[in-house]
Amino acid sequence: MVHLIHLPNEIISEIVDHVDAFDLHTCTLINRQFHQVTNPRLWWSLELPNDAALVKTVRTMVASPHDLGQYVKHINLGMMLGHYTTEELVNGVAEMDITAALGGSIHKYTTINTMDNITDIPAIDKSFHQLTRQCPSLQSFNVDGSLMTDQSIMSLAQHCRQLRQLGVNDCPYLSFDLFHAIIQGGGSMLVQTFDFTNANADWLALTMGDHAVLMRTLVTHFSHLTRVSIHIFAPGDFLSCLCSSIISMNGHGVVWPHLICLELGSCHDLDDPLLISMLACLPKGLMDLVLTDGMYTDRTLEAMVQYLPGLHYVNLTCTESITARGVHHLVVNSRHLTFVDLSGCGLTSQATELLPQAGSHAVINDHQVIWLDEWAIYNMQLREKNNNNSGSWSDDDRDGLDLAPGARVMAQFFDYLVTNRDDGDDGDDGDDGDDDERQGL
Repeated sequence: MVHLIHLPNEIISEIVDHVDAFDLHTCTLINRQFHQVTNPRLWWSLELPNDAALVKTVRTMVASPHDLGQYVKHINLGMMLGHYTTEELVNGVAEMDITAALGGSIHKYTTINTMDNITDIPAIDKSFHQLTRQCPSLQSFNVDGSLMTDQSIMSLAQHCRQLRQLGVNDCPYLSFDLFHAIIQGGGSMLVQTFDFTNANADWLALTMGDHAVLMRTLVTHFSHLTRVSIHIFAPGDFLSCLCSSIISMNGHGVVWPHLICLELGSCHDLDDPLLISMLACLPKGLMDLVLTDGMYTDRTLEAMVQYLPGLHYVNLTCTESITARGVHHLVVNSRHLTFVDLSGCGLTSQATELLPQAGSHAVINDHQVIWLDEWAIYNMQLREKNNNNSGSWSDDDRDGLDLAPGARVMAQFFDYLVTNRDDGDDGDDGDDGDDDERQGL
C-alpha cells in the first residue's frame, strides 16, 4: 500500500488542481503534507459578498497560528454595510485589525465592490488609503460601484508600485481629473491594462474641451498600455476626442505601441473618416478590437483589413450600418481572425447568401447571424481561396491561412475522411457492377 505521506509535493499539487473550491478544505484535513500544499490554494481567492463574511474571514485569520494573509492574492469584497462602518471594516473589523491579519505580504489581486448605501466619503478615502499602504505588491485593482474619490486613486498609484491593471466601473464621485490623479501618484508608467465605465452625471456635463484634455492625457501619459476598455454613456464627443487625440499623436510615433486590445463602447457618433484615421495610427500587432453600437459602414471594415493585419477577435455588436458583404471582405482577408461577433447587427439569415462559404457554420438565432467562429471563418477563407484559384487546395494553400489550432485539426481530420472514402469507392468494383446492371434494367 502506498502511503500518501510519501507522495512528492508536486504530485499532491497535481491532485488538488482537479479539486473544486468546496472540497479544498477537506483536502487540508488529510494529513500535514496535504495541508501544507492545499492551504495556500484555499486562501488564494476570497469571495466576501458582505460585511458578515468579511468579519468571519478576518476572525479566522486572527485566530490561526499561521500567516494566512501571505496566501491571499485576490479578494472580491462586496461591502453591503449594515452593522459596521467603513473604518471598522478596514481598520478594526469588530475590534480586530484587518491589516494585521493580512500581514505585510498582502494579496496581489484585489477587487473591492462597495454599495451605494455608504455615505461617509472621507472615511472611504481614508480606508482605501490605509489599505493601499498595506498592499505594496498589489498588481491588479478593480473598483466597482464605489463612492471613492480621486484621492483614493492617487493613493493607490503612490503606494502600489507594482500595479499593472486598473479597473474603474461606475464610481460616481471620481472626477474627470482621474487620469491626473494617477499621474500625480506616479502610476502612469506602471498601468498596462485600463478598464473604465462611467455613467456619472458630472461626466455628461463636461464640455468638448474637457473631453479633449482628458483623452489627450490618456494618450500622451499612459504609453505602456496593452489593453484599453472605455465604455462611456456620455455624448459622442468623448470618444471622438479620444480618436482625435490618437490621430494628432501619430507624428510622434505609434500611440500605445504595446496595445493588443482596444474596446470602445457606444460608438454612436464615430463616423468612417474618423475611425479609419484612428485605425491607421494603431499598432499593427493589435489583436482584439471592439467597436460596439456604431454608425460606421463597410469602409471601416476595409480599413481593419488594411491597417490591422494581426486581428484575432472583432466585436461589431449592434452596428446595423454594416453589410454582410463588408463582413465577408473582413473575414476572407484577415488571416489570423478566429471570431467575429455580429450580435444585433441586423444581418438576417438571408444575408448568408452573401456569406456563402460560412454555410451552416454561421451561428444564427431568430433568423439573424449572431457570430462567426473559427470553423466558419476557416470555411469562408478556404472556399474563397479555392474560388480564386479555380482548383483544388494544396497543403501550402491551407498553411497560408495561418489557421487556429482547432480549425486546422478539424480540416486535417475531414481531409483524412474524404481521402479514405475516395479510395474505397475506387476499389469497389462490385458496386460499380451492380450500378451497371441496374442501368441495364
